[in-house]
Amino acid sequence: MEKYSIIKMISMLLIISTLIYIPNICKATQIIDDSFTQAKDFLSTPPSSEVKISDNNILEISKQIYKVVMILGIVVAAVIIMVLGIQFMTGSIEQQAKVKEMLVPFGVGCVVVFGSLTIWRIVISVMSSVV
Repeated sequence: MEKYSIIKMISMLLIISTLIYIPNICKATQIIDDSFTQAKDFLSTPPSSEVKISDNNILEISKQIYKVVMILGIVVAAVIIMVLGIQFMTGSIEQQAKVKEMLVPFGVGCVVVFGSLTIWRIVISVMSSVV
């Protein structure tokens, strides 16, 4: 009997403490009010005549992204082909057949990734010569 009364008392304390701390945790109205005031400030300020993003900045950022994605693609392709090569050399005949089957999706993936990067590079070079 005492066991149930202790459990009831602990559960009541937890419920009461939760109800006491909820108003301190929830500050949604303040966040919403701040959002509305920031939106009003944004809409009330006139647009500046300064151009903050230039064509050269966009071109340089695009070149950096291209380099990073190309390097990541090469590294991932090299790691995958090394793993497949090790599996092919150390595996049984069935495992070698599985590795050969896995080479087709690997080749298609490489064509898609490096082909898309080549198209990206061509588009960037054409657009940079136009601008």
